[in-house]
Amino acid sequence: MVQGTDSPPPADKHATAADRRGRFGYPFAILVLLVSLAVVYSAWSEARQRELKLAEAEGTRLENEALRGTGSEAMVGLKMAEALKGTRVIIVPTDGQGGMNPLDLNGALKRFDVKE
Repeated sequence: MVQGTDSPPPADKHATAADRRGRFGYPFAILVLLVSLAVVYSAWSEARQRELKLAEAEGTRLENEALRGTGSEAMVGLKMAEALKGTRVIIVPTDGQGGMNPLDLNGALKRFDVKE
């Protein structure tokens, strides 16, 4: 080959930049797209978790505020009634001649005729 001629070098020895771009450009673009989608999904997932935590905290704050307002005593009474549902309640006098001390277990056993 004579120097100064415009004949290209053999294709198998030297690939031009355009050849390399054509060969590796599209797969690389797809790889970049997939990585960017993964980054966006990760950021979205973290933001969603943050929003859920904030919403839960706001709900708790509103519940606490409602419990401090009027009618909270009635709500507490209803919750206690729900907790005691199905429980037998015995009302006994604690003063006077027939009164009893609720802390005196032996006296309570005698009063209700419990046999040992």
